Amino acid sequence: MSMALTPLISCSAQKCCRDLSCGKRWKLFPPPVGEEIEMTPMVFAKGLADAGYWGDKLFGRVVSEDVEVSAGFLRKACRARAIYGLEPIFESGRTCVIKVHNFIVFGTKNENSLIEKNYDITIQECKIQNSSREYCKIFAAEARAVPDFGAVPEIIPLYLIYRPANNIPYATMEEDLGGPCEQYCVTERDGTLVARGTSEIVLKCCTFQHWVYQWTNGNILVTDMEGVGWKMTNVRIATNLKG
Repeated sequence: MSMALTPLISCSAQKCCRDLSCGKRWKLFPPPVGEEIEMTPMVFAKGLADAGYWGDKLFGRVVSEDVEVSAGFLRKACRARAIYGLEPIFESGRTCVIKVHNFIVFGTKNENSLIEKNYDITIQECKIQNSSREYCKIFAAEARAVPDFGAVPEIIPLYLIYRPANNIPYATMEEDLGGPCEQYCVTERDGTLVARGTSEIVLKCCTFQHWVYQWTNGNILVTDMEGVGWKMTNVRIATNLKG
């Protein structure tokens, strides 16, 4: 098994070997544990002129942390650290967040059908947030033409990951926003849309919601947005479109 080398000032003879060329002592440590993943980005080469397609896969390894990240009642999330293979999206050592939809319960039904459901829901999550991101890019471009409009929300991308050794193989991965997400626009259980406050970020999110609804002739409504600062995630939509 390969071992990682870490220089020590002093250590016991049983745990060290001496580099005769420089006199340094080294302690042998096992490599970090983790899981192999396949990560696939969703690409919109022509913006919203196409429906998006899956880009080239990246094959790498991540280490998940024990601490769970709050992601609302719909998703279970945890932080992870990239080890290798995910550059340039996630450099080695960078933290990210892995999310799985909470409505998938394994161990109670046919495993094959649950994996299919896991795949379908995860694909849908990626399509919703990444297509909303493309709308947000257009909104930001139009907002720049408005004098003194100021900052605009940015929806971060979601990446599809496949974890062959995990009993819930499909999940999404995204950048770690560095703090707990704050709800800006949400849908209540009765279907009512609610803005959480009157801050500039909340009002800009509401403006974006209205813009998407008008831009799509009433076919798409962004219903939920939350995030840290101006960076948004956990996006949900309502739509009249099929497919």
